[in-house]
Amino acid sequence: MQLLVIDDSGYYLGAGVLKEFFINNDWIFGLGFSAGVAHESEESRALNYDLEFYSRVFLTRQINVCNSLRLEFGHISNGGLDETNPGTEPLMLLWIYSF
Repeated sequence: MQLLVIDDSGYYLGAGVLKEFFINNDWIFGLGFSAGVAHESEESRALNYDLEFYSRVFLTRQINVCNSLRLEFGHISNGGLDETNPGTEPLMLLWIYSF
């Protein structure tokens, strides 16, 4: 499950799969795909469709047992379900706390 907050009062709520490949004890490479619902205000409507797909690639650095940092690049679009398919590409730096 994931929740991405988009500027101008929008959000993407999705569920999908994630595959991690362990490089060594400290580094993890991964890929992910999800499908979800995007909501935006009428003024912003950058994605143009409610059903959106999110694909991503990431690199994670384990700091300790509970903490890690992840650099993630993704693409959100409707996958061609609508004639207009602008999409957007988020680049994120995430702090992950595991409990």
